[in-house]
Amino acid sequence: MSPVSSLKEAILHYEASVSARERELEEFRNRAQAYVKSVEEEIQKDRTTIDSLKQQLVEREAGALAAPTFGFTQHMPSGNAPVEAQKTQTAIIRAAAREILEQEGRPMSRAEIKTKIEERGIVIESTDVAELIRAALKRGRGFRHISGVGYELTREA
Repeated sequence: MSPVSSLKEAILHYEASVSARERELEEFRNRAQAYVKSVEEEIQKDRTTIDSLKQQLVEREAGALAAPTFGFTQHMPSGNAPVEAQKTQTAIIRAAAREILEQEGRPMSRAEIKTKIEERGIVIESTDVAELIRAALKRGRGFRHISGVGYELTREA
């Protein structure tokens, strides 16, 4: 093979390599944009939940609602509730668990977290409350499960 042919082949190979990296970069950009969009949507939902909880707290402080609870005022919806209500229930479980774990300063089992949530006056309507807590913490940012020990907060919390 002549030096010119070898150089042409090397250039073709190099161009193919660069093109593949460009496609990879474009795919990464697309995935990153999709991730940013999903995080922005999640943050917006969390802000809506926070606003709702703040409003409930204001109403509670004004005496408009019944006996005080931990700051989450309503009975939580059952598993047959609309999706938005279930998301709120999950957000309340995560918020309560986050505060409980911060206060305790140690990993805690689902049963311990469930007991602490109930002690705060938060009622979770579910046929399997422990499973609901497990699912909420497993899918939530800021929690990590330690096998045989329980849940702890991560730096993301």
